[in-house]
Amino acid sequence: MNKDFNKILNNIIKFMWIITALISVGLFFFSVFIQHTIYQVPCPTSGCIDFAQLTLEESAELQTIGISLISYSWFKTIMNFIIGFGFFSAGIFLFLKNSSDKFITFTSMIIIAYGANFGMDTLSQAFPNIMVMTNYIDFVASGIVVFLFIFPDGRFVPKWTIGIAALWMIFSYSRIFMPDSILNPELWPFWLDIVGWMGFYLLVFYAQLYRFRKVSNSVQKQQAKWLIVSIIIIILHIGWIGIFGDEQTAILKVITPLMITTIIIIPVSLAISILQYKLWNLDIYINRFVLYIMLSSLVAIIYASIVGLLGTIFQIGGFFVSFIAVGVIAILFQPIKGKLQDAINRLMYGESRSPYAALSMLGQKLEATSDTRTVLSSVVETMSQVLKLPYAAIYLFTENSFQLAAEYGYLNTSPKRINLVYQKDVVGELVLGTRDLNEGFSDYEQRLIQDLVRQVGMAVYSVKVTTDLMKSRENLVKAREEERKRIRRDLHDGLGPQLASLGMNIEAARNLYQINHKAGDELLITTHKQLKDAINDIRQLVYDLRPPILDELGLTFAINELVRQYSNSEINFQVSVPPSVSTLPAAIEIATYRIIQESVSNVIRHSDATECIINITINNFLKIEITDNGKGISFISKKGIGMASMRERTEELNGTFHVISTPEQGVSIQAAFPFVDKGA
Repeated sequence: MNKDFNKILNNIIKFMWIITALISVGLFFFSVFIQHTIYQVPCPTSGCIDFAQLTLEESAELQTIGISLISYSWFKTIMNFIIGFGFFSAGIFLFLKNSSDKFITFTSMIIIAYGANFGMDTLSQAFPNIMVMTNYIDFVASGIVVFLFIFPDGRFVPKWTIGIAALWMIFSYSRIFMPDSILNPELWPFWLDIVGWMGFYLLVFYAQLYRFRKVSNSVQKQQAKWLIVSIIIIILHIGWIGIFGDEQTAILKVITPLMITTIIIIPVSLAISILQYKLWNLDIYINRFVLYIMLSSLVAIIYASIVGLLGTIFQIGGFFVSFIAVGVIAILFQPIKGKLQDAINRLMYGESRSPYAALSMLGQKLEATSDTRTVLSSVVETMSQVLKLPYAAIYLFTENSFQLAAEYGYLNTSPKRINLVYQKDVVGELVLGTRDLNEGFSDYEQRLIQDLVRQVGMAVYSVKVTTDLMKSRENLVKAREEERKRIRRDLHDGLGPQLASLGMNIEAARNLYQINHKAGDELLITTHKQLKDAINDIRQLVYDLRPPILDELGLTFAINELVRQYSNSEINFQVSVPPSVSTLPAAIEIATYRIIQESVSNVIRHSDATECIINITINNFLKIEITDNGKGISFISKKGIGMASMRERTEELNGTFHVISTPEQGVSIQAAFPFVDKGA
């Protein structure tokens, strides 16, 4: 059922298109013939059939500069033909390209009617009996505003544009079919009529701009760039009529057709936006077009203001006033052009056209963000705004992989990925989403991005270092709390009960001694032994915190004493320690001792080695190397608790830790701490 209905609807729309196209083309060529005839005959001072028809005075004015009525007539006829041919060609091309699409057929019908409408006023006045057909074409052509509101997906965006479109059609209907109604804009004052026309098309421009920024996908945005060209041409056309009005000189009546001929850009741009939206990128042309339209408007306003002001105040006019106005414009032209260009660039490209502004904006954001947790969020937001991009993200390089740190916007296109480097080290990755599906970055933008990336790389490195520092602090706090818990557990579960037991034993021995001296002595001997064990436990607790031998006799003696404990083993230990280790900071000293202690313990228990060399060197770095000639260790052993403990001790002090193992040839434990020997 739905298929049959759609088929019938398509046939009705195609039939309407054929009727509209035939009437439009027929009436247009008839109007061209009639206008060619009318233009050759001057009209009285008032009552001309066509706006472009010359009066006797205007005809004489043109003849003084060598333009006859015949030449003028052919010139106007050719201009009108060019306009109609442009609209008809684009409309018919759209229909033939895809007549099965209702939206394209609707667009094609409006374009054809809009092109023919330029001659309908002449025909309706010359031949009132065909006014039904001319009014029909005029009404269909007025649908261009509705079309501009719903382009490119057939929806009204924002929703309130439905009311604006309905109001436009009411005014159009009144103008065409109810000419005596108060709703007919042609009965309003001329300035109000122009303001109304201009207002509707400015609302169309705003609606398309809103759709472009808030709703459209990448393809629709590219289409909208072409549509904006059409809207600007229409606004320019209305503005020209508004400035010069109905009363134009003969020269202006020659110039006006040249300007109006540019309106054929409308059907061409609409056809391209619908069928060939990937053909060209219009950014640079729109940019320059908007610039020179605004510049021309400002120059005209300044000129008129100066002439009017001087004429009013000093009651002077003529060449002298014009000379002053031109001089002022010449002085102001370049500064105004620069300011307008900057404003348009910021609107279209953000700050990407001003490297200094982009770098300054990024620097201000970094300076204003005191919380390191939000620095990267501010950076990606700034990058997106500076470059007018839909998406920006930063990934931090941690643990041999990229982890998302901050993002802004939504990614709808293929991203550009750029490594963030600080002093030749990759610290992260910047991901930028392109503006459109098939639009990359220009060479200029890529150079700007590289300049920004250097700043971002430093910011990412700073955040990474700060994050690592915070994690180290957190690990230190955790380690301290774990150590406190261990000491508390040892005191509570071991030393506490021991001391309590000693007190009870002493009390029992005192009571027993009065009854049985021998039993009392035996209990005291047992208590004395327990006391020695308690003292040893206390010494072990203290030793675990920091071996007293380090403070009393130094690191060199402590290492030799550690090795001396295993003098009865089959392993030959060789120790090489420079005298300058006596200047080591306490933290590096205890870390060095614990690493050597753990390594020696592993050699004794697991290596089956016959030789172990302990070597310490100092040269900007304190380097510790413990090497044995044993059987080596497996990958799993490298991840053991002892190895993890040595690695953590090294990294806590910004050092590096490596384990090199060769099967049946031994193991080399290497740790290095940044340290400058102040005594060297």
